[in-house]
Amino acid sequence: YLPDKKDLEFQFKKHYIGKHDVQYSGTTAKHGTQLFFDGKWLIGAVSDSFHLEVSCNQSSRPKGLHIMLSYQWDSQELVKRVANMLKQMNIPIWFDIAGDMKGNINSAMANGVEGAAAIISFSTVAYSNSINCQKEFTYAHQLKKNIVPVLLENEKNLQNTWLGIIITSLDKVNMQDESQLDSNFNILVQHINRALGENQDKDFHRPQIITRFEGGAVRGKYYQYDQAYDMAFDFFSLREGRVSGQGNDVIGPFTMAGTYDNEGKVCFVKQYVGKHAVEYEGNIDYDNLGGFKIKGQWNVSYQTDRFSLESINHFNDDTD
Repeated sequence: YLPDKKDLEFQFKKHYIGKHDVQYSGTTAKHGTQLFFDGKWLIGAVSDSFHLEVSCNQSSRPKGLHIMLSYQWDSQELVKRVANMLKQMNIPIWFDIAGDMKGNINSAMANGVEGAAAIISFSTVAYSNSINCQKEFTYAHQLKKNIVPVLLENEKNLQNTWLGIIITSLDKVNMQDESQLDSNFNILVQHINRALGENQDKDFHRPQIITRFEGGAVRGKYYQYDQAYDMAFDFFSLREGRVSGQGNDVIGPFTMAGTYDNEGKVCFVKQYVGKHAVEYEGNIDYDNLGGFKIKGQWNVSYQTDRFSLESINHFNDDTD
């Protein structure tokens, strides 16, 4: 970036998966909140012009502290009422149907969790059975976020479920009886204000770490007993020193959370929903097209073996 130049030159490559590449080059100009990319594309001896506009005021990153409302869709009407009551009190909320679920839904969910002072979990059996809710709650628990379970059913219904086990030790708000909604809402607000106050007292300053991968197609393998197992990702990012991800493998759905540094060292934990966690450590290599490759070791209890992760435009079948 050259701040003293009005127009900036750029060059990038668009790779079609399993097909060809197209080279793009040109200049950018900023007008108001819009960035304009103008130039030429080239493939072999064929070339022509292209134009691209990008809004500068939109970001996939969390926009400060908010309260995230986590729920299963059967409970949406009650959650809407609670959301409106919170907005009337000027409490910032993250609510999917209020426009906060943009782009990749898994990445948007992760951003919602990461930017939350607290997650309000509207707990039901249907919530416990929902894979998306399981990932959402597991990621929040993995990041050690404040979680406030709001019971919409008798807690006995949740016994022996992954959700029931986790919320046993948490302070809960009972909203089973809608006639008592106002009084129970006041209790919820007390939890929320406490969480907001705690987060304002924390030091959020971290060393400046370069964002390496905002999101895109990623694939991976881990090895055990000389056998390779695929990891399929819903999303994965390396943003400002934080590793975030969600996916599935032969064991089940998982979330990932950890850190990396500017020297390429990376460590994260893969938490299987309702099951065990696995620690990963390795090193990152980057290419010139925004892709990456991570190789290292995983460890759980006394077992360890190798793994690899790659952005798909960098991926090949040789992961050894």
